[in-house]
Amino acid sequence: MNGGTKRCSWKEKHDYVRQSKFTIAGDSVHYPGFVTEKIVDPFIYHSIPIYYGSTKIEEDFNINSFVLLKNESNLQDVIEQVILLDNHDDAYLEMLMQQPLVSDGYLKDKYACLENFLVNIFTQDINDAGRRIKHFCATNHESYLKNYMKIYNKTPKFIRTIKEQIKK
Repeated sequence: MNGGTKRCSWKEKHDYVRQSKFTIAGDSVHYPGFVTEKIVDPFIYHSIPIYYGSTKIEEDFNINSFVLLKNESNLQDVIEQVILLDNHDDAYLEMLMQQPLVSDGYLKDKYACLENFLVNIFTQDINDAGRRIKHFCATNHESYLKNYMKIYNKTPKFIRTIKEQIKK
């Protein structure tokens, strides 16, 4: 923002995006399905995202509602598209007014999937519930949990009992 190096608050970021016709919305990872607030914030504050991130972004978001930078090879096309949108208000407004999500029922469907997922977690047999993902930093987290359990298991039983009673 403004060429500065200081970190900004969420409010400052949102105020800045609100004033911007376009927002460079780059996720930190170019990975299928990994999507953060980077693309959502511009939609909320009526700025067109220039997005780089999930390789499956079109499964969640309407491809006509933002400018997609797939990789370095389409950078020139992205620049030309932004120039066109910047110089032609009708094209800019048409993109800005697009429904950002792929369908009207998208959120309802996602919440139903989330509900089913959570119900499955809490209603399945405890022996079937011990799964962990093996992506990103899951292995580091797994290692942390194992080390924690080693320390916890060395804690005298009467202290563990007191801790468990306090948690109730």
